[in-house]
Amino acid sequence: GMIQNYYANITASILLAHGESDRIIPDTWSEDTCNLLKVAGVQKRCIYYKGADHTFYDGDLEDFIGEVLSFFAT
Repeated sequence: GMIQNYYANITASILLAHGESDRIIPDTWSEDTCNLLKVAGVQKRCIYYKGADHTFYDGDLEDFIGEVLSFFAT
């Protein structure tokens, strides 16, 4: 859609995390977004959690929090 035309205007780094068993947002949306960010030259980190739903729990949540802290530290 039209929004992809604006990806090249993004100046902030992006952290995108998605549960591969998300029943609310299709994982293809995240995959497409990450690919478009890459094409636009945006600094990004995309993480996919196998078996995770829309909300992260237990080990996935712990890992995600670590990713967020690391992301903001850099």
